Amino acid sequence: MLDPIDSTHLSTIYDSRPYRSFSPLELELLELTSPVMITGNKTPDGDTVGCAVAIYHFLKHYGIPSFLLFGEEVQPRLKWMLHDVEVWSQSSGPPSRTAQSLVVVDDYPCSERLGVTLPPSGTSTVVIDHHIDNPLYARVRRPSGQGDAPALTILNSGITDIRCDQGIIYGDRPTSLYWSHVPSTACILIDLGILHPYLWCSLATDSVFFTVDNVTVSKYVQALAAHLELPAVACRVRLTDERTSQFISALTPKASLSALDALTEPQRISWEVISSQASKNAEAGTMCFASVSVSDPGSFKTILSILCRFANIVCLYNRNSGKVSLRSDLLSFSVNEIAAEFGGGGHKYAAGCCPSNKNRKYTELKQVLTDKFRSA
Repeated sequence: MLDPIDSTHLSTIYDSRPYRSFSPLELELLELTSPVMITGNKTPDGDTVGCAVAIYHFLKHYGIPSFLLFGEEVQPRLKWMLHDVEVWSQSSGPPSRTAQSLVVVDDYPCSERLGVTLPPSGTSTVVIDHHIDNPLYARVRRPSGQGDAPALTILNSGITDIRCDQGIIYGDRPTSLYWSHVPSTACILIDLGILHPYLWCSLATDSVFFTVDNVTVSKYVQALAAHLELPAVACRVRLTDERTSQFISALTPKASLSALDALTEPQRISWEVISSQASKNAEAGTMCFASVSVSDPGSFKTILSILCRFANIVCLYNRNSGKVSLRSDLLSFSVNEIAAEFGGGGHKYAAGCCPSNKNRKYTELKQVLTDKFRSA
């Protein structure tokens, strides 16, 4: 499994800026009464877990006790992020102490919705979210011609403006909301200075909101990588032109490779990327070949779903099982016929095969796919 987060490395991140340069969110978190309860989605996804852990380590660095509480158990594929973190689930039993402050990430403070028992009325609460169905959103949206709520502050500290309202009373709790129309809650943390390697996993696993208002996850991947000097991960990239070079620079900075490596338990991942220009018969596109060594099917599917957000055509090979998954979002490029040729099958744009079952090699499959891609 992944090595524990290096506390010295995090100290370097947190201590590199003077206190006066802290964002309003950082300052507010540092003023919370401990212990602080951190919660989020009832069934915690990657965005919720990554953000919760980032805030936990931020508070821990400054000597503020906190704990995580979710309505349900964290999924096995995400539990590696919880090393050295005090985490509870309502389903297995309440925490051993009563929280004096509350932080909600990726959701809003509703006990029924979150599936947890919240601290008593009057507890100071900080909400960090990116969903427009958050009932607190009405306080921070900007209707045409009506301006902002009186207590609202627009923070311009990062890639996207953050709306901050510290004057809300919600559920009898004094509440501050930090909100922005961005792909994931992790984007807000990055913009406001809460930095942590696991936030890349938050960015990578929030599939529904991958692009919002022309703000893409790749911008935040690069921003996070610029702040974090993470260990390089063994990878191999073959660049064929300037367009591909630009693509891969957005796709695989050190931070993203570290997260992908972790999601494979961790194992080595190899990359090859090629791109094509638009023609009369086909759209311009990018094809990504990747191979991993994993034993858990869930990890393989996670990697596949991540790659599909970055490339139009994906060929992912599991060296352990010999199986290959093929995906395409280009109408001009189907994959099922090629999969059938190599002993598999599937839908027109989602198929799989195991070349060895037909006494074929993975390298042959790659060549067939490349030839078709080049000739399209």
